[in-house]
Amino acid sequence: MPELLYLMSDDSRIPVIRHFVSKENTMKKNVHVLCCGTLVLAAFLAIPASMTTAEESQATQTIKSFLSGGLCIEAARVTERPDVSYDSVGMPYKWYSVDDTYRLWVSLDGEKVYRFTHNRWGCNELHLVEGKTHDDAISETEAFASVVPLLSYLGFSTEQNEYEIEFKDTAYQTDQRINDLWGARWYIRKAFSLDGIKCRSRYLTIIVSAASGAVVGFHHNPVIPPENTLNPIVPYSAAEQIALAWITAHPYFAEANPTIAADSSQEQIVIAQKYDFYGESMVGRTVPISTYYSWVVIFDFVEFGRAYQCGVWVNIETGEVVGSG
Repeated sequence: MPELLYLMSDDSRIPVIRHFVSKENTMKKNVHVLCCGTLVLAAFLAIPASMTTAEESQATQTIKSFLSGGLCIEAARVTERPDVSYDSVGMPYKWYSVDDTYRLWVSLDGEKVYRFTHNRWGCNELHLVEGKTHDDAISETEAFASVVPLLSYLGFSTEQNEYEIEFKDTAYQTDQRINDLWGARWYIRKAFSLDGIKCRSRYLTIIVSAASGAVVGFHHNPVIPPENTLNPIVPYSAAEQIALAWITAHPYFAEANPTIAADSSQEQIVIAQKYDFYGESMVGRTVPISTYYSWVVIFDFVEFGRAYQCGVWVNIETGEVVGSG
């Protein structure tokens, strides 16, 4: 009778039949049994490897690579939420949870990470911030050093002078004016441009805990190429009047007395999103956002007794108001 043996794989026991060959058997039979056994074993061993490759999606591979290669975090369980969203990024993505600790937004093709958030960093660092003040925070240089591995992994420059770096303490549990370390963080930001032209709301921001130096947030809004050409058919003077008529009729500015700002005469062209900050929301968006080469017209206005500024963007080819912000 053949004897049933088991070979151990990562998640199963694979049965293999061992044949007993008597001394009377010929060499031909021995070779036949050996070859058949080898083929059966190879077939069984190939199954788990192929199943693993098929089961792990591109998004899961991207997430694990991002966490491991950029943040030295080893992910065990990746859970996908079925909804497709466009909020904030303006491009379609899906939401993923990793080990109930991290949240990521990943493009539909599974190739790009748009957002990373450490959900528990505040609670995890309570022991680090107890009795500490802003004087105990890591330095700006130390904060930037913390993000260099991630920048290198993503292919961004690691030159500190190319980034804006700002210290903030905005934890909701404390008064912003209290000099403690709870919720304090460093923001490392880079605004994007295309061929030297500034892209509105397209940027990279990395958030670093001021207590530990851990990366706790990552926001990436990639450049969206404009749908028009860099051909200013509409002169800036006409764009000013178009923007003035638009903002005067806008319900939000009904009592704000908007006027063209003195510094608006610089005639700057930007790549602007088709989005009215004062009249619509990015939350719940169901279509991708589009961008256009636009004139920027700056306005002064008054709200609740305080002076503010905003920009209105006018398409340089058609004269259509693209948006505001």
